[in-house]
Amino acid sequence: MTNDGSQKDLSIYYAEEKALVAKLKAVRQYITAFGGVVSNQELQSLLDLEGESSKIPPLTAPIAFEKSLPQISKIAYILKILGGSAYANEIAEKLYELDPPPANVSKENIKRNVSLLCSYLFRDGRIKAQKDGNKHKYILVI
Repeated sequence: MTNDGSQKDLSIYYAEEKALVAKLKAVRQYITAFGGVVSNQELQSLLDLEGESSKIPPLTAPIAFEKSLPQISKIAYILKILGGSAYANEIAEKLYELDPPPANVSKENIKRNVSLLCSYLFRDGRIKAQKDGNKHKYILVI
């Protein structure tokens, strides 16, 4: 077999495929964590295949809380009413209060899911975070 660059091309393709599979797994985990309901905007922010998260606008809070809002919008609203910043567990507690989950969903699941979503939002530049020990305080970008 001659080495005319095809081996290099193949390894680049494999690395790209591996990165896409990792992103797909993250998206599937996110979808599962939030009951399988993801808006197109939420999905786009997770995929961000070009790595250009600066194109994604900062998170904006809705005027009022509605149970039909996507999880991201609920978190934005809660951040707004909590003064613009809060820890994930504070956001989860307020979410649990405003939109009680079914009986089979524990508070720990809600906290874990909110923490996961806040991490995604921070990573994508939609919210800011301030490290406080081993926790992050999430901040709504205004």
